[in-house]
Amino acid sequence: MSLPVTNVVLVHGGFVDGSGWQGVYDLLTADGFKVSIVQHATFSLAGTVSAPAWRTKPSWYLVAADDRMIPPPAQRAMAERATATTVESTGSHAVYVSEPAAVADLIKTAAQSVG
Repeated sequence: MSLPVTNVVLVHGGFVDGSGWQGVYDLLTADGFKVSIVQHATFSLAGTVSAPAWRTKPSWYLVAADDRMIPPPAQRAMAERATATTVESTGSHAVYVSEPAAVADLIKTAAQSVG
């Protein structure tokens, strides 16, 4: 029997910091999750990942339908490459800021699926 997943780690993208996760953090902690936000350096790619987790772990991907930085078709292709469970939401490139409830819902779904 699997234990429920209650620990969540939120990692920001390049050239931003973890403060954008505040809305998602608030929603998840209100639902009883223990949430950590990683603050890592963003000045080089040589440091940020050596082996992506999606190669060995289940993945979920939220396609931001209004993203003008990474076109939604490219997001769908990346999600497919990772064999991710995919959902779509309105929202910009920083969907975790513009649509925190959609992001929190996806995380909750992922936690229930692996728990």
